Amino acid sequence: MRRSTALPIAAVLALYAAVSPVPWTAAGLLALLVVPLLVPLRAEASRLVETLLSAFLVVVGTVVLTSVYPNARATIAVLRSSWAAFAGAVLLLAVVRFYLKRPIGGDVATLALNLVALTACGGAVTGWLYPLAVVVVIGLTVVARRLADAGTAPIARMPRGTQVVIAAVVAIAGGLTWLTSASLPPMHEWAMQRIWLQSTPLSGFSDRLWLGSLRGMLLSDEKVLRIRSGEDVDYLRGIAYNSYDAGRWSPGGEPFEIFNTPTTPPRGDDVVAIELLDDDPRRYFFPLGAAAVTIDSGTARFDSYGIIAPLAAETATRMWYRPGEPDRPVSPPGQAELAIDAQVRPYLRQLLRRWAIREQGDPRRQLEALQHELETRYTYSLEHERGRHHDPTVDFLYGDEQGHCEYFASSFALLARELGLPTRVIGGYRVMERNPLTGHMIVRERNAHAWVEVWLDGAWTTWDPTPASELVDHAQLTTPWLSAFGDLLGAGWASFLAWLDQRSWTEMIALALAVFLLPIGLRLWRRRRGVERAVGDGPLPCYLTLEAALAQLGVVRAPSETLEQLAQRLERAEDRAAEGAPLVLRYAALRYGDLGDEASLRRDIERWTQSLDGSLSAG
Repeated sequence: MRRSTALPIAAVLALYAAVSPVPWTAAGLLALLVVPLLVPLRAEASRLVETLLSAFLVVVGTVVLTSVYPNARATIAVLRSSWAAFAGAVLLLAVVRFYLKRPIGGDVATLALNLVALTACGGAVTGWLYPLAVVVVIGLTVVARRLADAGTAPIARMPRGTQVVIAAVVAIAGGLTWLTSASLPPMHEWAMQRIWLQSTPLSGFSDRLWLGSLRGMLLSDEKVLRIRSGEDVDYLRGIAYNSYDAGRWSPGGEPFEIFNTPTTPPRGDDVVAIELLDDDPRRYFFPLGAAAVTIDSGTARFDSYGIIAPLAAETATRMWYRPGEPDRPVSPPGQAELAIDAQVRPYLRQLLRRWAIREQGDPRRQLEALQHELETRYTYSLEHERGRHHDPTVDFLYGDEQGHCEYFASSFALLARELGLPTRVIGGYRVMERNPLTGHMIVRERNAHAWVEVWLDGAWTTWDPTPASELVDHAQLTTPWLSAFGDLLGAGWASFLAWLDQRSWTEMIALALAVFLLPIGLRLWRRRRGVERAVGDGPLPCYLTLEAALAQLGVVRAPSETLEQLAQRLERAEDRAAEGAPLVLRYAALRYGDLGDEASLRRDIERWTQSLDGSLSAG
């Protein structure tokens, strides 16, 4: 490994020190890099050993560093612990290659690893630092490769015109790299501001629910949750809204409290496991009746509406609960759950009179009548056209009578309030799709849904006025087989990572040693076993026959010659001795690897020997 290759690696280590959660890691890697440059420490390693060592360093290094690094998700100037661990493990592998005499791929592979680490470091927002680092590292990489090419003339000896062209190309490439890296973030920010100012949000469970904002999610197949449960799971709550104004719902539930949970899954057949497929979830999703809530991050926040949400720096990947009474009471209704805009109220009263639903009566029958009218008179559609009224709910009720779940939920909630019943609109997911290979449920963005909770008989109850049949027609109930197989692989990998995360340091070290040493030990054992058989048992009878036939052709095996070397010598022969090479290799595989059938090999050797005797006699 040439010393010039260390220059771009040192530059990436400087960047890594700036964005790593623990800067001293970069200092340690730099010290490891300097040692082989000052002292000629080079070790011989076979391709198998180097491959195993590389896998060991990347996998175990990433796992160990992820456990060591603090979670820095809330700080944009610092890499997340997962990315920082991966970048550190790749840099460690690049540095360790300097201790090998002939690493696989040589300088080119080392520089490629360095560029991978540089890319991983781009996850932190550092202003001008990252574009500068990219330009410097690429420049040093080009210099290192040029110094490694002994056949290229030095730049000083090149014609003046060639020097000018090289300088111009380097300047233009560096400038474009800098300009692109530095300009894309502010351009993205500017574009997002323009979009935000000129339109309402298109998708997502934001802190404000504009009617129509879920449409973008309802068209997306992206997976967000994976659920394992012995019982059916239906509605998963993510946010509660209680205040309505001109087509916009605002949340309640403040203030919230922070609470701690166990981090290991509870036991029992009734436990429901939820796996979050978003790397950085902004919301958690649980049903209204969720008891014994467990989150693998150990912390979460809980508001008075029973909504459980992540903390910025402590997001989870897996959660569990048992169906039952919530661990913490959900707050009863207040004035906000009965409030109606004065401009909307006359339209609601007129509609209730048209539907002959009286303000006095049994609340449950009133709600059932409301649900029936909405389900039978209105159609589920993602292509709702706004009317000319200022309020989109009124447009839905008196216009083309088409809309998706937000319009149905808003209409039901406001009409119920006009009847004197407190309501909240809930945003979350409707669980509908099942993987036929694994049996678990898959939740996609297109399963985003809005429904209503009504205060009835001293408790909050769930009501969904969206026509169920039409909702099913727009959903996917069974995962297609190809997608189901892909999800099966993803679920298996996620389960392995979860199992790995629960292992202790002792178990991790033992596992790493087993992964690293088992193939080497197996290879040594097989070699040892072959030697023992060769020494203790002697050659098989069929080999003695083969050896005698080769002797007739003038081929005698030397005492120090291996069977593989003998076969190579036979392959180069120009007479019938070349036909014996495959038989020698088959014997070696049988003798030392237990591969093949001895009876079959014996018959083939005897057949070849007889043909050889016949040709020699004829000659």
